[in-house]
Amino acid sequence: MGSATSAQIEQFAKDIPDDASKEEVLALARQRFDNAAVAAMEPLYAAFKEEHDQLASVHCIDRKSILDVDLEGVRVLLRVDFNVPLDKKTGAPTNTMRIEAAIPTIEYALECGAKSVVVLSHLGRPKGHHNPRYSLAGPVHKAFEEALGKRAWCASQRAEHLRD
Repeated sequence: MGSATSAQIEQFAKDIPDDASKEEVLALARQRFDNAAVAAMEPLYAAFKEEHDQLASVHCIDRKSILDVDLEGVRVLLRVDFNVPLDKKTGAPTNTMRIEAAIPTIEYALECGAKSVVVLSHLGRPKGHHNPRYSLAGPVHKAFEEALGKRAWCASQRAEHLRD
């Protein structure tokens, strides 16, 4: 598998969360391995996905992916996990893997003709009270725009004045 050793691949497999999406797995792989190794992993993910889908069908789970839906001319509502670790001093994300993992899905929806993609997330656990530290409008939004490569409107920026 490119420059990755068997031991590295085994450790990588142990480090992947059970509910990780293909984008998250590949983003993590890109951080650890060279392009040849990542390219070799894609067919393995496809085999895993096929096996997972077969198990899901046995358990009567009816799931659709974004690949199963006609996106032409519709608004896509996408729930993502941007609950990223933040630097205690600056509030900037210290690891943007979750943000980067969402980008291929957003780009896919737009390439398929979606009118727009509305992205929903949360940040932290503010215990039922508004805490500006957990606003997506600051450094997390900036990291999202950088990963996306274009400007993105953030509703929480506009809603801040409605609080209090």
